[in-house]
Amino acid sequence: MRISSVSWLLLAILISPVIGFGQQNFPQSPVQGDHLFSEKGCSKCHSILGQGGRIGHDLGKINLKGSRLDVASAMLNNAQTMGGKMREMKIIRPHLTGAEIENLIAFLYYVNYFDEPGNSTRGKGLFKERQCIRCHTDPSSFPRGMTPIYLAKTLWNHGPRMSAQMSRLGIPWPRFEGVEMMDLVAYLRETARSESATTYGVPGNPNEGRKVYRSKGCSQCHGGSNDSSQPNLANPALGLQVSLTQTVSRLWNHAPQMFSRLSEQGLEAPHFSEREIADLVAYIYFLNYFDSSPDLTAGRKLFADKQCNTCHSLGGGIQGAGPDLSASPKASSSIDMVAAMWNHTPFMHSVMQEKEIPWPRFEKGELNDLLGYIQSLKK
Repeated sequence: MRISSVSWLLLAILISPVIGFGQQNFPQSPVQGDHLFSEKGCSKCHSILGQGGRIGHDLGKINLKGSRLDVASAMLNNAQTMGGKMREMKIIRPHLTGAEIENLIAFLYYVNYFDEPGNSTRGKGLFKERQCIRCHTDPSSFPRGMTPIYLAKTLWNHGPRMSAQMSRLGIPWPRFEGVEMMDLVAYLRETARSESATTYGVPGNPNEGRKVYRSKGCSQCHGGSNDSSQPNLANPALGLQVSLTQTVSRLWNHAPQMFSRLSEQGLEAPHFSEREIADLVAYIYFLNYFDSSPDLTAGRKLFADKQCNTCHSLGGGIQGAGPDLSASPKASSSIDMVAAMWNHTPFMHSVMQEKEIPWPRFEKGELNDLLGYIQSLKK
């Protein structure tokens, strides 16, 4: 089943086809990966948030974060196991090109951006517990069709005024954890009756989000260092590469400090439209998508430790059953090498069994180092 049939899905109106990020490009629309997920038979075994097969993991509920090669690692680590299950179920193993691998990775990376629907009962409790009801005595006054993006925009733009009002009333700043903001959205969607707003519900465009990041002055305080006074939003320790509403919640929880700092500098908090908020959050979500420069020394060690050198040579000569990887045209692209590994899994597995070599598993960053090392020796 394609993810486009899932109720929460908004991928049909997604980001622009190719968007730039420095010297690299963001992947093409994840919609293509959605189609491939179905066409290549992935959905026969795997589900996305409950939609699809039940044999493998629900890929919408496991953490596939990291770089794109980390996502590829998760796929390759399980390639041999998946092959066995496909043989058992008489499913034809899909052949994948580099472009198809790229699209599947983009799709799998993107699915965690979306939240599952919230619980309106819990949201009602939060509305009272966080004392929202003391100022918003009529929850039905919110617009129908409430979305997480609309709520994020409204909270942020009214934040300074809310802060002053709450201070007068002795109300603590409301913090949101986990899926609480989605629960609140679910409650407001259920109770809202106002027709006053046209809400914006499509996912953001990370390339446009980078422009928003710069134009709103975010880079003045988040300049890319790990200095506590200028935290790097890509730092995994900040936990910002999570779902849309969880990212918004963490930014909101930090809002009092941001408002205070802006005030100290004589600046006003920037206002955002819904599209700008959506784009900004998408940009933050993709900050760690690209792989960093590989550690070639670590890659050389991995080539030996994973026993790649038992079958493959680098720089000439015949080592075993496999080709000289540095001479392969696939070595021009790390994604093409991932595709080659996937497509040759049955043969590799057979040879490795004969040689009693364990199937390699890659931890975070290892595949990037290994493929970077091979690419560094490309003829």
